[in-house]
Order: sequence, then structure tokens, then C-alpha cells
Amino acid sequence: MTSIGQFTCASCHPAAADGLNWDLSRDGIGNFLNTRSLRGVAETAPYGWHGTAPRLPTALRARCG
Repeated sequence: MTSIGQFTCASCHPAAADGLNWDLSRDGIGNFLNTRSLRGVAETAPYGWHGTAPRLPTALRARCG
């Protein structure tokens, strides 16, 4: 957890892929995502689950505030 009580990236993205599916949205639909390692993704744009962020900082702000 961060100092303001939020999850950190490492909470969902371990050093290696965990092979688990997570439903982190609160819509009750069941939008499962398989969390992958973030190792080596710095130069692999676009970012985000849907590929909508052209830069990594943009993706981080959208998810992490």
C-alpha cells in the first residue's frame, strides 16, 4: 500500500507474471485481467490494457492517480 492507502503497481504486477486473473473493477460485470510483469515494458508503447496511452506516465496517471 502507498502512504495514502492505495495499491502500488507491484501489488498487481509482481516481478514475474503470477498467472492469476483479477477482477479489479467495481462494476460487477467480471472484467478479468491477467496481470503481467512490467519488466522491460518501458519502450513498448502503447500502454494500458486497451493500448490507449501513448506514453507510460500517461498510463500510470490513469491507473494510479
